[in-house]
Amino acid sequence: MNVKLNGDTALHVLVKDSKVRKTTIGETIIGLLVNHGCGLNIKDSAGKTVIEYTSKSDQVFSLLQNASSSSKGSGISANITRIRKIGKDALQAGNLDKALEIYTKGIKDCSDEGDLKNEAIMYTNRATVYTKLNQHELALKDAESAILADSSWHKAHWRKGKELYLLKKYDEAFETFLNGFEVFKLVCGDTDSVDLIIGAVIAFPNIPDNLKATRYEKLLNTSLVQFWPDVLNRLSKESEWKVISYLILGMSTEVPSDHTGYGAAYSIDTSKMHLSTVFKFIEENKTDELVSNWLTPTLMVLLFKHEHFLNFKNDAKDYCIHAAVKYALITGDVRLLEQMPVQGTPFVNKYLNGNNESPYHVITKNGFTQDCQLMKKVVIILTEKNFTASCRDNEHCLPIYNLEEHQFDELHEDLRKISGSGESGLKIQNQLLEQIRKEILQKDYITALQSCFSALLTFDKNDMQRHNKELSSVMRNMSECHLNLRNVEAALRSASDSVNHNPTCDKAHYMLGDVLFFNENFQPALDSYINSLVLLGNSLTFPTSNISRIVEILKKICLVFLRLNDKDASTDIQSLIPFPIGFDIWVYVLHSFILERDLEAAKYIANFMRNLDAIHIQLDIDLKPLCGMELLAKFPECMYFIAYLIRCGCQYTNLSTQQDDTFINAVVRMTFFTGIPNVLIDVCNHLQTGENSSITDYKGNSGLHVAAAQKIEKHKIGRHDVIEILVKTNINPHLKNNDGKLAIDLLHKDDKRSKKVLEKHMTKMTAFKDEQDHHGRANSPATQLKSAAALNQKLQTENQIPKREEQNNEVEDKCKPCQDTFNKCKTIILEDPSLAFKDLIRLIRSKHRSPRHKQIEKESV
Repeated sequence: MNVKLNGDTALHVLVKDSKVRKTTIGETIIGLLVNHGCGLNIKDSAGKTVIEYTSKSDQVFSLLQNASSSSKGSGISANITRIRKIGKDALQAGNLDKALEIYTKGIKDCSDEGDLKNEAIMYTNRATVYTKLNQHELALKDAESAILADSSWHKAHWRKGKELYLLKKYDEAFETFLNGFEVFKLVCGDTDSVDLIIGAVIAFPNIPDNLKATRYEKLLNTSLVQFWPDVLNRLSKESEWKVISYLILGMSTEVPSDHTGYGAAYSIDTSKMHLSTVFKFIEENKTDELVSNWLTPTLMVLLFKHEHFLNFKNDAKDYCIHAAVKYALITGDVRLLEQMPVQGTPFVNKYLNGNNESPYHVITKNGFTQDCQLMKKVVIILTEKNFTASCRDNEHCLPIYNLEEHQFDELHEDLRKISGSGESGLKIQNQLLEQIRKEILQKDYITALQSCFSALLTFDKNDMQRHNKELSSVMRNMSECHLNLRNVEAALRSASDSVNHNPTCDKAHYMLGDVLFFNENFQPALDSYINSLVLLGNSLTFPTSNISRIVEILKKICLVFLRLNDKDASTDIQSLIPFPIGFDIWVYVLHSFILERDLEAAKYIANFMRNLDAIHIQLDIDLKPLCGMELLAKFPECMYFIAYLIRCGCQYTNLSTQQDDTFINAVVRMTFFTGIPNVLIDVCNHLQTGENSSITDYKGNSGLHVAAAQKIEKHKIGRHDVIEILVKTNINPHLKNNDGKLAIDLLHKDDKRSKKVLEKHMTKMTAFKDEQDHHGRANSPATQLKSAAALNQKLQTENQIPKREEQNNEVEDKCKPCQDTFNKCKTIILEDPSLAFKDLIRLIRSKHRSPRHKQIEKESV
């Protein structure tokens, strides 16, 4: 404050300029600097204090002189401080006469001592006392005296504006407040600035209409912008909605099409505003039928432009749609409700207040209006927004229950059509249950839980005290939602209630088991699962088509059983179940565990099943998911299960371990990987009955190629053993892969045993083929027919050749058999490639050298 610039303090700069120090604003700023500690005894570069640059004719001379005296008279300051405290205590105690007497004495003491600063404070305090005594003229006079004593005292200006307002001199009050703000905005705290602005805007609505437009321009001052959020917050808290309307809408009361106001504060952040005070305001002004003309447009800008419609509540339990309904019923204006951007969901009302009341309850319980037509209008709007009247409140009452039919017959009829009572209520219950089911299937547990609460409200009180299947279903679904949202205590309560409402429902006991299992209460969980299985068994006849449900319960029994027995598989799980479970059902249990990769449980069930008498029934299970090498590495015993499923008719051609695989190649790999040949043996048994064993993969590899080259992971079985199993299917050992390799070419040079097996099979297959070839050439009906056709075609061609050409070609007649052989091979090559290839090779190797024979060789190649 006392920083010098070129040897001058801020006070020196002001007092040296005679034009500035003689203006009102100059005097005010000098006063502010003095009050905030600017030193009076500091000398400039010329060795002078500030007072030495003034004359007695200057108003600031007395101000500076008094300030200088006050700083020296510490005894006087102590006396004034004591007087101010005594006066304040008397004022707070309501002893106004004593406070008036004390402040009057204080004014005299300050005046006698020339302490203008404290004199201004005493005048302001006495003005407050006069205000409480409703002596506003005297209060105004004291405020003006305070300004004369110290024009830098901002509270004196506020008090003057306040007294002018109370004297209904609104225009003067408005000017006083704003002028005070302009003078003190740079040195006052935000709270004092906001006080002055609020004083001005509260006075504004009462200014004569012919002056309003001119005065409003002053509110557009940019220096006010930073204070508008706090001003709006304070005004809303004090329920000054008329003033807020001017600040948001400006001088217009039209509803803006884009919800944009045109007032001085329309674009300001309104998130701190207390919107609930609207209801206090409209209650106090309910006799004024014109209130909604400007209040509704104001709220539309605040709620929709600033997207704060969710904050529109009457109290903490409220929801915005309830508040909008209440507003419509009190004011008779439904525009706010119509434009409220909130939609209900048919048959599910997620917009319930703290008493579980829907917006319709607000209508039928309202104490604001008995206008049936207005209430009907509100009902129609809510119906168009898909809000349901079928939800019950905490007293389990529908909205319609609060209406006397004879008094509101039309409204009662409208609500009856959309309420969930009677047959309509049952329909809504069913639709809610279906919606809950869909939401749970979609794993939207939060929405499903909200739907469950809505569904509960469709039940009467009596339903809560007795067995009820639908109510049990709702509680079961609610438990599932709670459990998936990890609300275990709520899930346990809901599951228990589900069992209580329908003790014979297997699904209710199953859900209770799930909750207990999750909470690691294993023995009660096991009991619940067994109860579920028994109840399901009582409702079915074994064997049953509903095997999937039984399988799911058995899986849970197995999982809990393993926890209770600490993974000890010696105990017989069947002994826990009061009726026998067939082997075929355990097959599905094992298959399900394998698919879920719960291999601990799968191994237990597989071991358990070895002690049962296996039965072979027709099954249709996809084997491909059981072939993964990662699965087989952890659970090689799965090979026994696959072999069993093949014997039960499952399609072994689906077996595959890699892309573009063949089933026989996959089986060979799986056998070498696990050392268990059962699947290979079963597949080869099928191939011996007529299946094609010589199929190849995209690289041209047959099962023998894979058997010759595949790395053996488990040495429980030898390569020669696998090859011996394969050759029994008459697989062709002469097939070459895309690299031109035979299976025998891929064997390791030291693997003499496997090589011997393959060579023996190859020799056998060659002899067999030679015999077949000879017999085929002589007796194949297809060959005879196709050769005859080729011969006829040749004869027709020869009849057209001139005799001269026949004479020239007599030399080459010995190639006629070669031509016949070529023609025959050409017709049978797709049917019997082996026979055709052999004949063509013999043809190419013949020693004919004629041009005609060379052409035949070329075409043969």
